[in-house]
Amino acid sequence: MARVKIVLNDPGIREFLNSSHVQAMLLSRARGVAGRAGSGYIADVQAGKRRAHARVETQTGQARRDNLANNTLLKALGGS
Repeated sequence: MARVKIVLNDPGIREFLNSSHVQAMLLSRARGVAGRAGSGYIADVQAGKRRAHARVETQTGQARRDNLANNTLLKALGGS
């Protein structure tokens, strides 16, 4: 059986992972997590060096306390 060697186009992959389509998908998923977490949580997406990153964070003091006491973000992600 012959061996096949696949060479990835690194700049092309990097461009795709930072594209507006990928960022929109990440933002949609991050907003879903923020919505499940409740009020006081916001979602954001940023382009990175190699790929886009989504983040959900607390916006209010009440949300911070809620997350500290109940692990709200972890639960909204589907964790324990």
